[in-house]
Amino acid sequence: MKYTAAHYAEALLAASHGKNPREQKEIAGRFLRLLARHRALSRLNRIMKEIARRERARNNVTDVEVQSASGLDEKLRAQLEKTLGKTARVRETRRTELLAGTRIIINEERLIDASGLRRLVTLFPKL
Repeated sequence: MKYTAAHYAEALLAASHGKNPREQKEIAGRFLRLLARHRALSRLNRIMKEIARRERARNNVTDVEVQSASGLDEKLRAQLEKTLGKTARVRETRRTELLAGTRIIINEERLIDASGLRRLVTLFPKL
């Protein structure tokens, strides 16, 4: 049977739940050996993303990455935190290639793209 990243993530979380750090380290080592035996080490990145997603859901936390060309002003940051609630962790990244505007990524899944780059690509798709 072929296991998905979600299967591996759930197995690791279940095995390490409630264990002390020493036991968790041992479980992680065993888990890596299991992945190697199943020839699934190439899926490690997806498994780690799935673990992070499940931990966010379990702790009711929202990760928000705000990318902007010129930095985020305090008014927009306050509005984002108010809209998303106290459990939102807002991380700001400066991306000059966006030209203007903002791109917001919520929990590595939802994308709100109000950047100048997207507008230019929409207007002039062949450039």
